Formats: sequence, structure tokens, C-alpha cells
Amino acid sequence: KIVVLSQDYGYRLSYFGWRYAIPWKGTEDLRFIELRDSEVDPFSERFAEFATGYDFFIITRLKDFRRQTNLYDELNNHYPIMKEGGGYVIFNLRERQD
Repeated sequence: KIVVLSQDYGYRLSYFGWRYAIPWKGTEDLRFIELRDSEVDPFSERFAEFATGYDFFIITRLKDFRRQTNLYDELNNHYPIMKEGGGYVIFNLRERQD
């Protein structure tokens, strides 16, 4: 099971890689929710929902990833990087490191 922060909400991964991915909300999605006068779930609740039972977190929107400081800190401080390259980082959610 995969969570993605990507430009296309994981559709290319689903289409070309035959892997279903759950999209993580980007900063513009969160801002849109706020503009609708809706509440954005606290980060800890959102992350727990997505991290529990999932194997990998794939990031291809690196600038947006750095803007989401809670997500950036959580992944970099508690999960190992499985692979990274030009324009992507894959975190292993199965191996939380405290």
C-alpha cells in the first residue's frame, strides 16, 4: 500500500505501475479546504490514518514536501529513506525509527 504526494495524485503510478496509491493533500488542497470554511484535520490525525497499514510514502513534489514542515519532519525524523533520486524520495513506512 502506497501514499503519494505527487503532481498527479498518483495517477501515473496507478496507470503505468499498476499500483494503487492514496494521495496525500498538497498545500493548495489544504488551503482550498480552509477557504471553504472547512476544518483541516490536525496533522497527527491525518498522518496516523495514512501511515498505519501502509508500506511506502512516495514524494515527487519536493518543494511542496518542504513546505509541509510537519510532514517533512515526521518522515525525515522517524522513517528511513528507501530510495531517492532526481525528483523523488521513497520512505519506508514499515520501519518507524524513534
